[in-house]
Amino acid sequence: MFERAIQYHTEWDDFNDLCSALRSDGKSDLANKIMIYKNAVNVMKHGIGPSHNRLLEVDDTPPFRVRLKEEDFAPEEEMRFVESDLVDVDNEFAETLVAVLEDTFQYISSS
Repeated sequence: MFERAIQYHTEWDDFNDLCSALRSDGKSDLANKIMIYKNAVNVMKHGIGPSHNRLLEVDDTPPFRVRLKEEDFAPEEEMRFVESDLVDVDNEFAETLVAVLEDTFQYISSS
């Protein structure tokens, strides 16, 4: 949905175009945060895969816990484990994600 908003309000096709523009404007920190949270949302939707690997390999440590795919889970966790458990989502995760989205919309509005 967010990517659709980018396409509607700009000439950019996707997150990569947005992040390239941000980096060109000296806003690499925001571009990095966008990609980290994009990957986190993809992991919550799809589980282990390319986005999970990117989170584990990112230069900046994500501001949330990312579980390894081979990480042991406690017995009570194994019974209820779903792929979305690979990323710990708490209030801080949500608040930071909202702040990143607000900063991004502000950038898009001023471009």
